[in-house]
Amino acid sequence: MAGAGVEIPKPLAMAGDAPLVVHLIRYLRAGGVGRILMATGHRAGLIQEYFDAHPEPDLVLVDTGEETQTGGRLKRLQPLLVSEESFLAVYADTFADIDLNSLLEFHAQHGKLATLAAVPHTARYGHVGLNGQKVQEFREKPRHWVSGGFFVLRPQALEYVEGDETVWEREPLQRLAQDGELMAYLHEGFWIAVDTPEELAQLDLLCRQGRLPWKER
Repeated sequence: MAGAGVEIPKPLAMAGDAPLVVHLIRYLRAGGVGRILMATGHRAGLIQEYFDAHPEPDLVLVDTGEETQTGGRLKRLQPLLVSEESFLAVYADTFADIDLNSLLEFHAQHGKLATLAAVPHTARYGHVGLNGQKVQEFREKPRHWVSGGFFVLRPQALEYVEGDETVWEREPLQRLAQDGELMAYLHEGFWIAVDTPEELAQLDLLCRQGRLPWKER
């Protein structure tokens, strides 16, 4: 919360000199991205007001509804993407030093409908595998791969989304994987998802110290 009870949408949370979404736009521009479609929902009017005051070339804001889920937001953008061979989809609160050209080249080479950028994650605690109360396996702080929130998709991948209630990370990705249409681009560099005040503070500090691991325009 900020000001006189005005709730600030997460993309407009500040890190250093700019909101999160502006850092994302700078990163995308530095990676060669031209037109950007931004699917808004919660407090879409406030985001529109921000960009009315701070115009960004080739940025199109699309109000995809207050209650629409992640898959539904992508689906609502489909009419604007039919002419694209492939497009990049990114969460507005996820940051990495992924080489976008390498990611796009990987996607083009394998020819499948979808690519996700996978990043390594080390669990905070040991993993206990149980059969009833018998421990069958124990691994101390196992390391595994998780979705990094960066996707490259062919427009046909959106046919896996049924409607506004569809969560992208559930049925669509599961079905794409089952159909052999989902590939992983492995990224072991910097990555952060800004989900907590501590993570926002970490990113803010990097900004203020001029130590962002990724290139901005």
